[in-house]
Amino acid sequence: MECISNGGVHAIVVAMPGQGHINPMMQLAKKLASMGISITFVLTQSWHRIITEAHLGTGLDAFAHARNLGLNIRLVAIPDCVPGEFERWNNIQQFYRSLGKMEGLVEELINNLQQQSNVAPVSCIVADTFLGWAVPLAKKLNLLSVSFWTPSVSMFSIFYHLKSVQHQEGSIIHIPGVISIESADLPSFFKPSADPVNARAIVLCLERAREADWVVANSFEALEGHLVEALSEKLQVYCVGPLLPSAYLDCSDPRDSVVGTSSRVEVNCTKWLDNQLPKSVNTFRLAV
Repeated sequence: MECISNGGVHAIVVAMPGQGHINPMMQLAKKLASMGISITFVLTQSWHRIITEAHLGTGLDAFAHARNLGLNIRLVAIPDCVPGEFERWNNIQQFYRSLGKMEGLVEELINNLQQQSNVAPVSCIVADTFLGWAVPLAKKLNLLSVSFWTPSVSMFSIFYHLKSVQHQEGSIIHIPGVISIESADLPSFFKPSADPVNARAIVLCLERAREADWVVANSFEALEGHLVEALSEKLQVYCVGPLLPSAYLDCSDPRDSVVGTSSRVEVNCTKWLDNQLPKSVNTFRLAV
């Protein structure tokens, strides 16, 4: 691992091992690094290998481009302790239980970093909300904690009110700030037939998020400000999205164009999209 400046803020960023969680977390890490924060981005060994293979032939790792832009950020791996991306759905209970095994490995990594004289002391843990152990670990180590919610704030609110949702009767579900929805349209976790072990795991993660110093979500005020306001009486959520490279968002730095990587590098939709008619993507208005 490259040396980190021994001054300033140093954040450990831990993504949940899953394609849809890693890429936005990588963009969040780059945003934090652009603010002068040193970043150590933590992945399991399998995901580290996937990302490395996705960049074969470039001579670069996933964050080399960001470092070329002057950001202090690097990627490190911890031993595999969770089922792979395509195996986890065969036993989702085992997957949720295995996420807890990451805690000891991350704690060991932090302790090792704290003993290195050429590395800035770790001052913060930024972790996916579904890694429910991260907030208690930060408190144990006297570190600040940030809970990062990858999906929308509306989904956060639905998960946050899981207990009340499960006790509502009828086909229409009412959640503060969320448009009334059909119970049949709720995620499988909310259905009466849902595995109670999984539901309890989700509830615990959301409860621990309440104890974090900050809760941030991959959304923005113009889209979900009403949901943030509806949650504010119980929990303050800050929008930090949309988490995309600046080349595709505000063009503040056209060189920042690396999105992340794909766990299925053989799938390339770009060629298919290039063969479609101009302006052929359907649009819709989001009801709020």
